[in-house]
Amino acid sequence: MNIGILTFDSTLYTVKRLIEEGRILGHNTYSINTWNCQSFARTNHAKMYNFPEDTDIVIPRVGTALTPYTVSLLRHMEDMGIKVLNNAMGVQNAKDKFLTMQLLSKAGISVPKTALIGGTKGLGRIINDLGGFPVVGKPLTGSQGNGIFLLKRKWQLWKNLNHIPFGKGIILQEYIKDSGGEDIRVFVIDGKVASAMVRKARDGDFRSNVHLGGEGKAIEIDSETEEMAIKSARVIGLTIAGIDIIKDNKNKYIIEVNASPGFQELEKATGKNIAMEIINHAVYMVNNAK
Repeated sequence: MNIGILTFDSTLYTVKRLIEEGRILGHNTYSINTWNCQSFARTNHAKMYNFPEDTDIVIPRVGTALTPYTVSLLRHMEDMGIKVLNNAMGVQNAKDKFLTMQLLSKAGISVPKTALIGGTKGLGRIINDLGGFPVVGKPLTGSQGNGIFLLKRKWQLWKNLNHIPFGKGIILQEYIKDSGGEDIRVFVIDGKVASAMVRKARDGDFRSNVHLGGEGKAIEIDSETEEMAIKSARVIGLTIAGIDIIKDNKNKYIIEVNASPGFQELEKATGKNIAMEIINHAVYMVNNAK
């Protein structure tokens, strides 16, 4: 089978692992540079240039480099009948962090109180609705904890608002102080939990992302957490998802759904072969579509 890994950087751990496991399993597995791909459309016809024509399925590994260009590229592949793991709709839903919260809350899944703002009008009411300071500020898009900050005072918030580009906004979210700087990353593949780990923030930081120095440790999750993660992936429309969950003394909350989740720390912490499981599901998708 011909399996393409769509990426901006073929040296990334996840890309190399997927190629490695794909070849071990006997498949022709290779990287496809996102920027080299060119899409063309005319009435009742779609094609691509600089793209291996015999590719059976594409696994996007775009992460922090996800752009509207990438989403359009994935949608074009789907129009050509190429299998994509994950599809464009799910990737778009996860890319927009506020849209993610909207979809999850509408489905009855527990999320922190969240607001999207583009200016200062009515800001006092928003802060009150969030439970007061401190609040967490996030960009609309991004991953790996980049651009996330803890705002403890009004002047910090105003300072950040002054730097919002025209036409964009920022997300404000209630700060779950009783989480203790920990979250749970649940890796979901095709409606099942492949593995999970707890991540602990480094001293002096509230973000537990391993790319920022957080550490991961394998855990067994309870049925409630498992169901929460699986439902979240389904609502967002993702076959492969990294679901981030935090807890306080009473509740669990989904804080993020990742469409291109890293798994280097997860494989290290759990000993699970996540790359092999992804490749196996890609093969399953193609075989069951014929």
